[in-house]
Amino acid sequence: MSARKQKKMSMKEVKAPDEFQASMAKTIEFMQQYGAWVLAGLGVVVVAIVGGILMSRHQDSVQLDLSTTFDGAFAVVAANTSLVPATDQGGEQDAEAKAKAAEESKKALAKAAGSLAGFAADNEGEPLARLAQLARGAAATGAGDHAAAAEAYRTFLEADPESSLSFIAWEALGLAADREGRRDEAVTAFTKMSEARSSLSRANAFLYLGDLFNPAAAIREAEAADSVKAKSYYESGLKEADGDPSLMPPAMLITRRTLEQRIAALP
Repeated sequence: MSARKQKKMSMKEVKAPDEFQASMAKTIEFMQQYGAWVLAGLGVVVVAIVGGILMSRHQDSVQLDLSTTFDGAFAVVAANTSLVPATDQGGEQDAEAKAKAAEESKKALAKAAGSLAGFAADNEGEPLARLAQLARGAAATGAGDHAAAAEAYRTFLEADPESSLSFIAWEALGLAADREGRRDEAVTAFTKMSEARSSLSRANAFLYLGDLFNPAAAIREAEAADSVKAKSYYESGLKEADGDPSLMPPAMLITRRTLEQRIAALP
């Protein structure tokens, strides 16, 4: 009886390995294309959580008023920042509607970034003012204003360099600086990120650093390309992502596979 049971496998079990590989490939591709947007969404989620904690801890009238004002500006950011980009569902009409919605979202985020900048200036020195800079950076990123985003993240880090959220700010600053073409600042930001306590953050920092020097990256200047330096950074990332792949959390496994792919593709 037991022998017969061992021989029988459901179609789901038979297809499981192939489905896992296909799913992993799609996930890696998604992270490569939309990593910056995922980061912005993640930053917004973290700021929302921390902001909520601060609201619960400061119940006197002054702090409650500040929290309410902050929440009003931040709500626009949360409502217009998506972790997963919408998929195309066909039709020219549908594409036009999505383009219009995206443009309206950018305008709303730009306005929210301005409101958060004003809130931070009016309440300088308050914990929520520092969080407002982090939220402002996410809003500016969503609005496509990478210069304003970088300035917001710099301000946050200058005001609270030892913050538990600093690794998020360094990562976001590196991405914004890279989008601006400020490669030296991006290198500095990702190098600081590589000092994070989390091995996943360190591995991703080295992935970003390698990408800054990868000759295959179309937006890089020719003189910035350095295959040897890129490989060195990728290998440092792999050291942070060391271990049995079957026991790794999905996020770390994605980073590891991406690093391996980057090294294999280097000229």
